[in-house]
Amino acid sequence: AAVLYGYYTGADLHAKVTKGVQASIVQTALLYEKAGVKGDNLKALQDSMHQAGAPIVTIYPALLTVTLGVVACLNLIVLSRIAARVRLPVYLGDFKKYRNPEPLIWLLIAAGFGLLVPENLVYLASLNVMIVICTMYAVQGFAVITHYFRKLAVPAFVRVIAWLLLIFQPFMVLVVAVLGIFDLWGDFRTPKKQENL
Repeated sequence: AAVLYGYYTGADLHAKVTKGVQASIVQTALLYEKAGVKGDNLKALQDSMHQAGAPIVTIYPALLTVTLGVVACLNLIVLSRIAARVRLPVYLGDFKKYRNPEPLIWLLIAAGFGLLVPENLVYLASLNVMIVICTMYAVQGFAVITHYFRKLAVPAFVRVIAWLLLIFQPFMVLVVAVLGIFDLWGDFRTPKKQENL
């Protein structure tokens, strides 16, 4: 959508995002300077903000897509709660059964190969696609975890602690995404049939 918008309006979205990030860094640095941070400390702070801003400029399409997806999911959650409270016949599905379409794995593989292409535009597109797809598989991984939380009747306070650890630890989110990917083959939520001996 961002590419189409830029194409039809002639706007350089990448330049606008870069300019916006740089302006935010300058404003933040001014606030710290007014707060009394000066000299080498201010310079180190500015350098760290520039280092943090560079990845944002690179992956902003993926960040925007994921953010919109999260907002949509929150809206669905609110809708389901309201529907249940007023007894409306609205069924949005059971999250613990959530599963991505199987062909999505091929798009993930293609994006992985795209990262190896020595062309900046292909690399950036592949990186953003990979982030979005990995997020979708992380959602599937969370669905698998939700399934086992309910199956094992895990206490609510343990669930809250586990969710906080999983969501706010980047490495753990990556592990959950891998769990979602392997669920494609492992099918962890389908009861295994016992073979008769």
